[in-house]
Amino acid sequence: MSLSRSVGAAVSLVTRDIFSFGIPRYLSLVDKNLRSPTYGCSDRCYWKYRIKDYCNFRFQEGGRLIGLATQLHDSPYRANSILVDLCRANLNYAVKNTNRNGSVTEVYPYENSYCATAMLAFALSELMIGLKITEPTSLLECMLRWLGAQKPSAVINQSAAAAAASYNTFTITGNNEFLDAYSRIFSFIQEDYAKKGFFSEYGGFDLGYSTLTCSLLAHVYLKNSDKQLHQLIQSELRRINDSLGDNGEFDENTMSRKTQFIYPFALVVFEHPAVEKLVNAISNQNFLHPLWMDDRYFVPLSIDYLSSSLWLQEHSL
Repeated sequence: MSLSRSVGAAVSLVTRDIFSFGIPRYLSLVDKNLRSPTYGCSDRCYWKYRIKDYCNFRFQEGGRLIGLATQLHDSPYRANSILVDLCRANLNYAVKNTNRNGSVTEVYPYENSYCATAMLAFALSELMIGLKITEPTSLLECMLRWLGAQKPSAVINQSAAAAAASYNTFTITGNNEFLDAYSRIFSFIQEDYAKKGFFSEYGGFDLGYSTLTCSLLAHVYLKNSDKQLHQLIQSELRRINDSLGDNGEFDENTMSRKTQFIYPFALVVFEHPAVEKLVNAISNQNFLHPLWMDDRYFVPLSIDYLSSSLWLQEHSL
């Protein structure tokens, strides 16, 4: 079997699990009551159990998860109108409930979280592009203006999310304000990389978060084909490859954040040699499956696998 076919087969194994168990699991987190004031909210501990007074907006990223499930050719949810409506409800809940300044809450009250705002803005902008939703753009514009007023995060995966969301918002609106915002954040990422030689995570290299950062930046590269961005991603992928064993194993205890996950999207898109190691890991069940993670983290990793699967389908690989 060729490498491209083996990559497709390995990603498909995980994707089928997400269809069977991940999508129903995420849907159980969402308020689906059309008459509820929290219709579209994905934080069950807030809207259902009322054990806290505010929504963790990282859960709202799951709108993109079900959006991807409606796009994939082999999905049992393909073109499901009920799920498409739920994607819109997810988006509308964010429109009505983000902070007035455009930021969102993640863990703490009155938090104005850079991380959650950047990640949600990226997820919602990808959702809008994928499902060709053109309105409302006001939410993205407000979120990105708040992000643009902040100093880029030294936790580079967060800045990468802000950069990707900025470029997506430029793509959606055509407003050069957001292209300029992307350029500023990308310059910060480049300068930080030049100093440290890796995508920094709390001062050190972390393989798991580096794959996330590469994934976020790969989405931008597929839209702008920027040579400098390509070189930056390839440089980090080489470091990732050097840190992986032949069967995808690595010592998480030597990583700055001790993560065990691998985001596949950039490895798949760039057909990097490291992807063969990930294929071996999946084939041998020697990897962290998205469904083994808790509710907060299984969503973004599942999104990355479905994004990889969609890219492979669109390129007939």
